[in-house]
Amino acid sequence: MRLSGRAIGLLILGGLCLMMAPRVEVLLWVGLGIDALLAVALVTDYLLLQRAREITGRREHDDILSMGVSNIIRIVVENPLAAVFHVALRDVPPDASENTDPSMSSGKLPAFGSFSFSYHLLPRARGAHNFGALTARVKTPIGLWMRQLTLLHDGMVKVYPNLRDTRQPQLLARRLRASALGLRAMRLRGQGMEFESLRDYMPDDELRHVDWKASARRGSMVTREYDVERSQQLMIVLDLGRAMSTHLDDLTKLDHAINATVLLTHAAAHSSDRVGIMAFAEEVVAYMPPGKGGSQLSRVLEQLYPLQPRPVESDYRRCFAYLANRLRKRSLVIIFTDLIDPDSSKRLVDNISLLHPQHLVLCVALSDYELVDILSGAPASETGLYQQTMATAVMEDRQLALAQLHQRGILTLDAAPSDLSLTVVNRYLQIKKEGRV
Repeated sequence: MRLSGRAIGLLILGGLCLMMAPRVEVLLWVGLGIDALLAVALVTDYLLLQRAREITGRREHDDILSMGVSNIIRIVVENPLAAVFHVALRDVPPDASENTDPSMSSGKLPAFGSFSFSYHLLPRARGAHNFGALTARVKTPIGLWMRQLTLLHDGMVKVYPNLRDTRQPQLLARRLRASALGLRAMRLRGQGMEFESLRDYMPDDELRHVDWKASARRGSMVTREYDVERSQQLMIVLDLGRAMSTHLDDLTKLDHAINATVLLTHAAAHSSDRVGIMAFAEEVVAYMPPGKGGSQLSRVLEQLYPLQPRPVESDYRRCFAYLANRLRKRSLVIIFTDLIDPDSSKRLVDNISLLHPQHLVLCVALSDYELVDILSGAPASETGLYQQTMATAVMEDRQLALAQLHQRGILTLDAAPSDLSLTVVNRYLQIKKEGRV
């Protein structure tokens, strides 16, 4: 604890009165009175602030924060005492974030009451991040002493890819409209788990499929028919190599790809498809075999949130071979990568045969809108002309790589990051509708 400015001012006032007492006798009694009252007030205030350590504080926020969007952080301080305090609070957000509102506030903390304030936090990176300490400077209404308390120490929070898109009504509406246009599960007669119809018994039918009650009523053998399960298998592959570390707006290309993966997984779960994840750079960083059900999205998010781009060249041969050895059932494999570098693009084209034609492969290349902006205008200087020449060469290499993939039977998608998520989901739904897997 330390003395406040008010206490120091009163001490100085009492001292000045005593200093002037030899000249003005009455000031002696004034000075002694001030000092006596100040001594009592200091002791009382000190004892009250000693109990202030019983004040508690907490942060209230979602268990999982979303990257790139505003998340509300609420600070609540509670007072279990009969005394009133004045508090000045300061919270320390994670380093990899921006707080768009001040993360500090002050106000009156009533007896047996609480004080709260909120601020908005904008995480800039996925992963596990730590808040700093939540501190409070506490004073009583007397205000002679000031005490600093640490109400909360470091607190860890997980920052996931943006989950807000999966909750937006317009995206759900699009998905349901797509289902209404013909994306319902196919109903085929055969062996399965769901009853379809009854028909006359044939000599090659299995006895376990005979409906004995219906046979007794009809007086002849009757066989049950079932729906065949037609859920497809989707494998999402994320390139974590150096090319995916390029920033587009406030996010890296990998961030855009991961946000698209979240929405794609959500759509696949809605379509009863099995979804798996693989992430790689110079080696396989994460692998989760295809799974089904609503809980699969949670498992996918656990795999995605710590992924970061790596400053290395991706080893396509090693990682595609790894996937081919584990993915036995024919699947739709969607690869998020970049085709800016001609050398890495050539390695991708040369080694994608490890997956095709066993699997249907869709290569999603994130376009760089800055190159398009450079090419769209006339150069204003020699530097601009040089940039435009280089951008032209990069775009030509990119188109060549896309053409080579197309020639090998690989599906391609050249998508802008601004609408990547919806573009990929719509392409997935189109492939599903066509029954190509």
